[in-house]
Parts: sequence; structure tokens; C-alpha cells
Amino acid sequence: SEDRRSTKNMFLSWNRIVLLPLLFRVHELVSASRYGSELRHNNTECLSQLKNYGNLSSPELCAMAAGEDECGSFMFSSSYTVWGWGCRCCSSPNPNHKDHDLWAVYDVVDC
Repeated sequence: SEDRRSTKNMFLSWNRIVLLPLLFRVHELVSASRYGSELRHNNTECLSQLKNYGNLSSPELCAMAAGEDECGSFMFSSSYTVWGWGCRCCSSPNPNHKDHDLWAVYDVVDC
């Protein structure tokens, strides 16, 4: 019982010391982003890609990664983020597209 209380207090302290500042930092980074996304073409994919930014959960997060990398447009699939399709930079600022029901192409815009 004393051990449980000690463990619980240690866990709560760890949350306050480590997790809370980390959450505030993540919030600052997201709030301070200089980049946003604007849908260019729905149900399409880029003909060629330069880079996969990984499994990001939204076009906004994808735009932040792509913008920092000076990528002008990207493709994103909200249907398959958990399957590793990810967020991918299109190879051209004015990308050619082909039809694909599960992808959408976005432009990176300055905020």
C-alpha cells in the first residue's frame, strides 16, 4: 500500500516534470507553424514523388513537414495513414497527377 502510493506519486511527478513541458512544446510548434495546406486535387496522386515524410495524421502536419523541406506540393491519404502510405512530396511544384481514389494532392501555403 505504501509502495503503491510511492509509485503513484513518482508517476505523477514524472508526468508534471517530463510530459507536461513536452506537450506545451508540441503545442508551440504546431501553433507556430509557418505552413498550411490547400487542397489542389482530390482523388489523385502525383506521378512521381521525392520523399516520404512518414505516417502523419493530417494534411496540416504533412504541410508543416513538406514546407520545412521546401516541398511545394504533397500527396496525402487520410484512408491509409495507419498502413504506412504516409505523406509524400510531389517531385514538381506543378505536379502531374493520375486518378487514385485514396490520395489527394495539396499545395503547401505560407501562413
